Amino acid sequence: AVGRRPLLLAGALGSSAALGALATAISAGSLAATIAALAAFMLVYAVSLAPIFFVLLSELFSDDAKPLAAGLATALTFAAGALVDSFFLSLVDAIGHSGALGLLAAVCLVGGAAVLWMLPETKGKSLLEVQRLMAPRRAPPAQPLRQSAGASDEEEEAAEEDENEETRRMLV
Repeated sequence: AVGRRPLLLAGALGSSAALGALATAISAGSLAATIAALAAFMLVYAVSLAPIFFVLLSELFSDDAKPLAAGLATALTFAAGALVDSFFLSLVDAIGHSGALGLLAAVCLVGGAAVLWMLPETKGKSLLEVQRLMAPRRAPPAQPLRQSAGASDEEEEAAEEDENEETRRMLV
């Protein structure tokens, strides 16, 4: 099975390529190429970007925050889609089919870059591991200087348990 990150990257790049092909086909006036490019976009989107969004939503938030956070993220996604739908024809009037589809293709590339640089792979990881990967990075608390060269095993275990407890608190 393919991981989430590669699917999102393939979806972003494939959607961008399909939108670019669609812009070219419309400009060339080729009905067959237009239908093929539109079908390619729909296929790529349906097997990558559309379903993985919901998979990631289920992994990003703690059980306590999940209902509200996932609902808000879904609402924001649908609102953004409605905004694109509302302005697309005006955008086509302003910059033409090729320009509008080229702009959407560029947005897909930016999304792919965001996935590449900001989203770790979550496949095969537990929910707690995923949430640790996604948690905001904070500077570790300052540790007092120790006089001895090394800490005892018990001190290291206690410090690790304190760190684990702090991570649990951050995730809830």
